[in-house]
Amino acid sequence: MRPELTAALVLTVASALAPSASRATTVTVTGGGGLDQGEICLASGLCPSTPDVYGLSGDGAISGTFVYTPGSGSSGTVSFDLTLTAPATFTATSGATSPSTIQLLANSTFSGTVDVTATSSGSGTLLTQSGLALSNTDTFDFSTGTTALETTPIISALTCSIGTGSSACGLTLGPTDLQLTSGGTQYSAQWTIDTIVTPVPLPASVWLFLSAVGGFGWALRKRTV
Repeated sequence: MRPELTAALVLTVASALAPSASRATTVTVTGGGGLDQGEICLASGLCPSTPDVYGLSGDGAISGTFVYTPGSGSSGTVSFDLTLTAPATFTATSGATSPSTIQLLANSTFSGTVDVTATSSGSGTLLTQSGLALSNTDTFDFSTGTTALETTPIISALTCSIGTGSSACGLTLGPTDLQLTSGGTQYSAQWTIDTIVTPVPLPASVWLFLSAVGGFGWALRKRTV
């Protein structure tokens, strides 16, 4: 193979595999409060416009990923696929005598896709939800006596900062289409998830492949000197 062809191959492969502004960026959850804000209210009103009946008393840890896909101009989408890894506990504050607590159990899931607008923020990008969206069909497992009635809650707010030195993503679900029943009473809920995220690196195998191709090209060029 001629050196110039090998060099072109290296550039083509590197360009195809390296991150670029036109490709999706995946970030994985590595920390944060998880489901760290929320309330459960009577269904006759919508949280947070009515006093809550159950307030969040124990945060629920979260794992999963967010994926940013740029569109034209400053538009794009953020998709998320999250799993609760520890129960989130809500304790009765007023108007409820039984049960005294409601738990959203581990392995409950949250997923969806949101239109966003991207703006520069220091060395990174700030993504802000640009329209209302419904989550996919989520899986909500509750403690005994509590049952989910609606599992496609509205995504009322989503923001992500990526590559800013303190990358984070957060979103709020509900209260629309986030309904449950417990002790014979119907409730609506609103939950907020806050996470610290880290970009997913290229696999080591990719870097090894690039190094091997690059070394092969260098060896061929050296033989022609």
